[in-house]
Amino acid sequence: MGNMAMAQGFDWHRINIAVDASTQLTATSVLQLGSGVLTNRPNRSVSLAVNYRLWQHWEVGLYANLVGANAMSSGGQEIGNGQSLQWIFVTNGYEVGWGVTAQFHIIPYRFRHEMGLDMTLRLGFDFGEAEADNFWGGLRYTYSLSRHVALSASFDFGSFYFGRTYNRLIDPDWSLDLNTRFSFGVQVEL
Repeated sequence: MGNMAMAQGFDWHRINIAVDASTQLTATSVLQLGSGVLTNRPNRSVSLAVNYRLWQHWEVGLYANLVGANAMSSGGQEIGNGQSLQWIFVTNGYEVGWGVTAQFHIIPYRFRHEMGLDMTLRLGFDFGEAEADNFWGGLRYTYSLSRHVALSASFDFGSFYFGRTYNRLIDPDWSLDLNTRFSFGVQVEL
C-alpha cells in the first residue's frame, strides 16, 4: 500500500539543483585577458540550473547563466618580420541569460545511487543569448559524493560568443563557428 501511495505522489528526489563554473577553451598564447573572475574574462561564466528527472533516463531543466564581460570585436595588424599583433575588444558588464536543457542519462534513475558514476548526453538552448548563440550540446560526467551531492564535469560544443570572436580573429576564413566549453560544478539532489 505504501509503494502505491508513493507512486501516485510527487517524487522530490527527481529534482536536482546544479551550480557550474565554465570556461571556453581556446589557445591562450595569443590573448592576455584580465585577472578578474568574470570581469575582463569573456571566456568565463557561472550558471544555476534546476532539473527534473523524467522516467529512467531523461531529464529536463531550466538554467540561468551569468557573464561579466563580452567580446565585442576583434582585429589584427602586421608589425613586420612576419609577426602580427591581434586583439579582442572586451566590454565589462554583467549579463544574465537563460535557457532550457534536455539530457539523456546512461545510468537509469533506479540505479543512480548504486553506481556512483553517470554519463549524460545533453542538449541546451540559450534564450537570453548571454553566452551562446542558441543551441549547444555535449557530455556531462557525474560522480556522487553522497546520496544527495555530486560533482560534475561537462564538455560542450556550440557557437559561444567569445569562441566565435576568437575564431574569426585567428582565421578570418573559418566558416564553422563551433567551439568548446568546459564546466565544473556541484549538483544537489533534493
